[in-house]
Amino acid sequence: MFRMLASALFWRILLSSLVVVGVLGIGLYRATEAHAELESQFERLVGHDLKLADDAEVLLRLMADLETDIAGWALGGDANANHWNWSFNNHHSGVKAFTADNVRFVGTPQDLLSPTITLPSTMTTAALSFWNQQSLGGQNGGCIDGAILAVMLDNQGDFTQIRNGLLTQPYDGIVGAGFDNALQGLPAWCGNPRPYNDSIVDLTPYIGHSVTLRFTMANAHRDETGGPPPSPGWAIDDVEVTACAPN
Repeated sequence: MFRMLASALFWRILLSSLVVVGVLGIGLYRATEAHAELESQFERLVGHDLKLADDAEVLLRLMADLETDIAGWALGGDANANHWNWSFNNHHSGVKAFTADNVRFVGTPQDLLSPTITLPSTMTTAALSFWNQQSLGGQNGGCIDGAILAVMLDNQGDFTQIRNGLLTQPYDGIVGAGFDNALQGLPAWCGNPRPYNDSIVDLTPYIGHSVTLRFTMANAHRDETGGPPPSPGWAIDDVEVTACAPN
């Protein structure tokens, strides 16, 4: 069975029942009637073996394939008027993805903000999955350019970098000093190049809160003789937030 609770954008799915194709308001979620396959999908997100009871509930909070609707997302720009785009370039699936281009001269970071997602206190496990491709400069085990993930709780205004629970794709290194990068001193991703990978992040510590995710990319300052890596510096597609609780 499925039911819509209040005005939130999610389905509740009882695993012992047939599962349907549902619209989450942000993209589409195509579920399966096979219990084992749904278990496998959630195991992939939480990063470890998980056996769901027949009456367990999986709460699918956000599923964004980014093909037809990006309502609730905020595509921020920097001081050089460069900003995240919803574009036809560098997609993982379908034909569209979010992309942020590298820039030569340093500006404020480029921020991509997710819709606000509520993780009810009745949940026991939650995880984020997003596919991403990188073309960011690194040097001597550290980063010159960088990309990070941060979270804001309960719309309080302050974002905190997520450093723990990066289950499949830990940060590559520290953004070095001397490059005029706004992320200097922070651990960051800086694959150069890195093909699309499924980055899975444990969101269990944030259960009981509403969360807004911020994907931030920032470049080093380069002179005219040393350009940045090819654009886009960061591409993001197929974003999922999944939570689970016993029924």
